[in-house]
Amino acid sequence: LALSLLGPQPLPAAAGGLLLLAFSSALAGAQLHQTYIDGLQLQLEFARLARFDQLTGLANRRHFDETLAGEWQRALRLRKEVALVIFDVDEFKRYNDHYGHPGGDACLRRLASAARELVHRHGDLVVRLGGEEFGVLLPLTPAGGASAVADLLRQAIESLRLPHAPGATHPVVTISAGVASMRPESGVHPEDLVKAADAALYQAKGAGRNCVMTAPEVEQASPAARRLREVLG
Repeated sequence: LALSLLGPQPLPAAAGGLLLLAFSSALAGAQLHQTYIDGLQLQLEFARLARFDQLTGLANRRHFDETLAGEWQRALRLRKEVALVIFDVDEFKRYNDHYGHPGGDACLRRLASAARELVHRHGDLVVRLGGEEFGVLLPLTPAGGASAVADLLRQAIESLRLPHAPGATHPVVTISAGVASMRPESGVHPEDLVKAADAALYQAKGAGRNCVMTAPEVEQASPAARRLREVLG
């Protein structure tokens, strides 16, 4: 193209200059395109880091809150339940004090990996809620199914046979889990599901740890339904 623009008798120097200009423009365009791709990849990585826990690779609390809100609306439309399992490491402070923070971090990664291997149904979400506390969001799942998942998870982690710190209640690392399942309705909010599962976890701790407790059905009902149950006795 450069040679044709110069006419039938192009000067070699002018032709070389035009070819160099064309090559430089092409190179600059390629570099600009690569810069755009790199910037896009960087944005995607930042978005991923904002939604996932860096230590375990699980979803973080922000991701959990967003997903729970969406699943709550879906269950409301379908008139189905949303279940939540909250579990944490029994006597983790004792473990962390004995093995140090690197050992504690390694323990949490092992538990995260075990939970990820066990919970793999499409739509389920395993999340690190903070510290040694984890959650498993189970959309469209009744309490019985969620309790079964929680107990399988408890058994899987105990089967890892990770030695606990001296003086711990159990010789190996174990978890306690609380389960709640609710059907969205008027007067019931996603926060109520979290509170119910957390209260059940507290009960599991009080029952001796290394066990699963499910929030009673009365705690999962709407305020109006609870008042009706109280009146009826």
